[in-house]
Amino acid sequence: MTTLRGHFDGRVVIPEDPSKLRPGQDVTITGEPADPDFGTVGYIIRNLGEPISDEDARQMTEAIEEACERIDPEPDVSF
Repeated sequence: MTTLRGHFDGRVVIPEDPSKLRPGQDVTITGEPADPDFGTVGYIIRNLGEPISDEDARQMTEAIEEACERIDPEPDVSF
């Protein structure tokens, strides 16, 4: 048995590594839907595993703050 990972594009399943299959090879696909919380903060926290270090958290906070400082909070829209 071969395990394939891939994604459904709305029409067909596209394997990440199609080289594991021969052209015309019959396959049986058994799928399970993705977690409906995928991509949410709750999902990330549940699946994070080890918490990040204080230093990593500090660097992430600094990067976010620096990026926010580059955003013009009151853009000039006068005509």
